[in-house]
Amino acid sequence: MANQKDIVAIGRAAIDLNAVEINRPMEETETFRKYVGGSPVNISIGASKLGLNVGLIANVSDDQHGRYYHRLFKSIRCRYIPNPC
Repeated sequence: MANQKDIVAIGRAAIDLNAVEINRPMEETETFRKYVGGSPVNISIGASKLGLNVGLIANVSDDQHGRYYHRLFKSIRCRYIPNPC
């Protein structure tokens, strides 16, 4: 079956913002790097890099963050079901 997945992850998709500036209070920090986050997403990325056929079920917003995730999922060939609930 072409649509059969080796792994399907279910859960939270997040964007982590990590401060670039070190030893500075959060309220004074101005520069951040964005990273994908959420265990299911990280597992999906890792499984895809191992050559597995990956699926993901997660709530993904319809805004700039959701578009960022959509491009990511497409680039790793991960089929996802947005907003399953």
